[in-house]
Parts: sequence; structure tokens; C-alpha cells
Amino acid sequence: YINIPLSTESGNIGAVELVRSLGDTGKAYLLNMQDMSYGRRLVECLRVIAEASYPLVFHCSAGKDRTGVLAACLLSVLGVESGNIVKDYTLTGPYMAQHIERLSRNPSSAKFLQGLPAFMFEASATSMELFLSTMKQNYGSIREYLFKHGADISLFDRLEQALLV
Repeated sequence: YINIPLSTESGNIGAVELVRSLGDTGKAYLLNMQDMSYGRRLVECLRVIAEASYPLVFHCSAGKDRTGVLAACLLSVLGVESGNIVKDYTLTGPYMAQHIERLSRNPSSAKFLQGLPAFMFEASATSMELFLSTMKQNYGSIREYLFKHGADISLFDRLEQALLV
């Protein structure tokens, strides 16, 4: 078990209004990507994946935000086309209502969830499309973003060797 927290100030209860003002989950993901320590932790996650014994599982509490961004970065690094990354991301959508209902049984989780905007409970294609297209526009590629946060070409080579047939 390796715990690498992918959280930023935008994940704090005090920042819910900021997230609400963004109006889209993809914008929330992009806000996180601006945090240097978030980018370094993404690289750290990819290093763990590259060096792991398989099979391997990575997750967060909902399985779509932090996990979705990490999965999108991993798939992008491996050369998966954006349309397929979006399709993978949206697979979470049908399970969100059940997951939110289960989380709501915990009083502290329920209080946090009540403050979140409805779009944070969705796994929409448009949010992931926005995330991927803006990352390409701002950095050239996910790989370039990861280079700026400490990745090197050997990391991508190890991921390809470990995960591609």
C-alpha cells in the first residue's frame, strides 16, 4: 500500500466556493494541475506504477477526480487517443449516484458533499475533453506537463515497457 495524496487547496472545504465558481469539473482539474506539488505527486504516482508488481490498483474516494486525472495522464503518456481517454473517464458516471448515496451515510462526508456543486458528481465527457484540450493548449502534451514536474524520458519508457503489449 502506497499513499500519495493528490490534493490541493481546492480540495479543502473552505475552497468549495472557488470550485463552485468554476462551473465545470474539468476546470477544477485544471486548477489542480497549476499546483506544482500536485504535478510532482502525479509524477511520483507514475513512478510507482512503472516500478510496481502487477496487477496494480490505484484509486481515490470517488474514483473519478484524482483517479480520473491520473488515469488520463497515464493513458495519454501511453499514446491512447483523447477520445478513448474520454470514454474511459465517462465509465464512472453511471456509478456516481450510488457512490454518493453511500458516502452520504457518513455525517462528515454528507456535510462536505452538500456543499459541492452538482457538476462535481458527474463524469461528463465535456469535462474530460476540456481538461485534455486545455492541457494540450497550455503545455503541448501531458508528457510536457509531466517533464516540467520532474518526469524524465526513462519514466515514460518504463511505463510503456510495463504496460504495453
